Amino acid sequence: MKEKNINEHDDELEVEEEDDSPKSKGKKYGIGVERKQNYIIERAAEESGIHPDTVKTSWEACWAVMQDELEIGNWVKLHGKGLFYLSKRKSRIGRNPSTLEEFEVPEREAMAFQTSPAYAKRLREIRAKRSRAKKEDSTQN
Repeated sequence: MKEKNINEHDDELEVEEEDDSPKSKGKKYGIGVERKQNYIIERAAEESGIHPDTVKTSWEACWAVMQDELEIGNWVKLHGKGLFYLSKRKSRIGRNPSTLEEFEVPEREAMAFQTSPAYAKRLREIRAKRSRAKKEDSTQN
């Protein structure tokens, strides 16, 4: 059986169109645009010059390894980016907002991400730069 070269592909990866519509802005996570996995894969393929199918296979393999590590109780540190870990959530009393009926929400674990100090500093600098540029634009108009 001949091994397939992972950089040789016959078909192209389907890419979802960007959603820059107003409905995607201002959601729970900020004012930016929601980016889906296929968009990230396509951008990574463009940046690296690697076929999108290869990038997708690598992405899924890395994600599977990270999930396995988290499931056995380890944490995953990405140098200069942050740390993935399982956060334990205590049981609590929840309330149905429509009926005000109370119910118990059981104890659970959730995946969490803690940004590294270096990356957090970089993000603060980017936000400050955008804020300064926005202020300059508003004073010039």
